[in-house]
Amino acid sequence: SAVEETGAGIVLEHSRSPFALPADIADDRVVVHVVANGCTACRRPTAALADLQSERGELEVLMVVVGASEAVGQALVEDAPVEARALVDTAGLVAGQLSVIELPTMLVLDGQSQVLARMEGYSAQGWERLKAASRGP
Repeated sequence: SAVEETGAGIVLEHSRSPFALPADIADDRVVVHVVANGCTACRRPTAALADLQSERGELEVLMVVVGASEAVGQALVEDAPVEARALVDTAGLVAGQLSVIELPTMLVLDGQSQVLARMEGYSAQGWERLKAASRGP
């Protein structure tokens, strides 16, 4: 919704389009892992996610790489220990749609792109919530 006038004759528009999962993702639970190239804090949750995939087998992961070129973002995902699809977010638009303030951020979304769990940074408690939400009903 629009923000009230500032008094300077400028009306600020604060609208954000919602995030929608790519149409070809059919799973009812998807882990969205938002990272950036050179993010050292992103390594621990990425490794934990890889371990979770090893335990469970099938776990759909969408890795959003913020602020990188297409080539760098694709290479980062290909070199990651986790099996993930890449979504390169050069301008940070997807990160904005997901309300990402801190990197890394990890979310579990249902098939309608609704957030079931969210973890910014890494914590044992946040990780347990994410693991539980990624299991599904």
